[in-house]
This record gives sequence, C-alpha cells and structure tokens, in this order.
Amino acid sequence: DPEMSRGLGDVYKRQLLCIWSVILKRSTPLSRNIGKKVKYYRELRGLTQKELAARLQTVGCDLTESMVGQIEIGYRATSVYEIDKLVEVLHTDYNALFAQDE
Repeated sequence: DPEMSRGLGDVYKRQLLCIWSVILKRSTPLSRNIGKKVKYYRELRGLTQKELAARLQTVGCDLTESMVGQIEIGYRATSVYEIDKLVEVLHTDYNALFAQDE
C-alpha cells in the first residue's frame, strides 16, 4: 500500500533525524575536543564569544555568538570551512585544534 509505505518512510526519517542529532552533538570525537580548544585560544586572545563571532563574520564565516558557544561546548558540528576561519581568526594552526588530548 503506497499510503502505508509513505507513512513508514516518515517514521524512518524521523528516527534518522533523532539519531543524527545525537551523533552531531559533538563536532569531533571526545579525544579531540576542538570546542574546548577554540575556547582556550579565544580566551588566550582576550576575546568574548561575541567578539570572535564578529571577527569570523568579517572574514566571511557567518557564525553567531550563540553558534560559537555551541561549538565550544561540543554541541554544534563544525564544518571544514568554519575550522579554517577559526584557525585564521584565532591565529593558531590546525595541529593545535586537532591535537589529541592527553
């Protein structure tokens, strides 16, 4: 029955969305902790989340203060482009953000 299969597809899509929302709560594996490192380098540079977001926006990365906060706590996934801009604005390098936590 086409009506029945469409309904099951919707259920399946909702289940996948729930699973992905759980998976995407961390931008990287726990051992990498990019968000914690973003916070460390932001504070080292004396920037607030709002100031970091503003600087990111000036280089074409449309992250808000709220999004920066979500990245720092590991709730928001971070794209390669965003990581590239974070490295640029925070004057650090990729190795510093991707280093394995001890």
